[in-house]
Amino acid sequence: MLFYSHIKNISKKKVTKSICAGESLLASPIVNKEGAGDLRYQWIAPNGDSTSIELLWINNMTTQQAGKYSITVTDAVYCEDSDALLVIVGTGHSIAFSGYDTLFVEPGYILDAGNTAQSYWWNTGDTTAQIAIDSIGQYLVLATSFENCQSTDSVYILCAGKSFFIPNAFTPNGDGLNDVFGVIPRLDYVNRFHISIYNRWGQLIFDTSDLNQGWDGTFKGKTCQAGVYVYRIVYQDFGMGTQENKVMEGTVVLVR
Repeated sequence: MLFYSHIKNISKKKVTKSICAGESLLASPIVNKEGAGDLRYQWIAPNGDSTSIELLWINNMTTQQAGKYSITVTDAVYCEDSDALLVIVGTGHSIAFSGYDTLFVEPGYILDAGNTAQSYWWNTGDTTAQIAIDSIGQYLVLATSFENCQSTDSVYILCAGKSFFIPNAFTPNGDGLNDVFGVIPRLDYVNRFHISIYNRWGQLIFDTSDLNQGWDGTFKGKTCQAGVYVYRIVYQDFGMGTQENKVMEGTVVLVR
């Protein structure tokens, strides 16, 4: 004698499942049946893909995978019933400084994690979206979105000073020592850079946007006279958001 299962119905509760992007989705139908026999399952995803396993298991969910997942269960005598699971995939808050590993800032700088999360927690103990920086070190924030999804990021803070060092004299005599006048960058602090050098009559005799290129004491291939020359540097530091242009002006002595 053969015994067949008979599906009375799938337990229908109009289920909605909310998860966060990056989490796993696990779903299995609850089937009320009579008798014995195998059941066949078919899940259909929002994009039309299908699978014939009972347990729906998707790792590392993305927002593109959100939507309605339909399930159809068929018994041995081809009785079937269907239901659907609505999956909502939430995302974590985007941390405002996520594109930076290191920031050079002045004391009192306001480090901003953004303002779209429901709550914030910093490794300093602060629970606000913004904190004032008073010391160097690693700053980490954990943000929880309104969908209860979490995101975290950290940045290393160094106190800013001069963006580079500038010598006050040079001796372009070909001995390989101090033959070129140029700036010495402070780590990777400088983002944009331009230097112009003028003689005492205000004539532009050298300019470059290359941090690694210095002035060799010549103009149009000819040796410049010993004396005092004026430089003007316009630059931007690395930092969050739009950085303002900064200007440094001074003099350098050409010694022969």
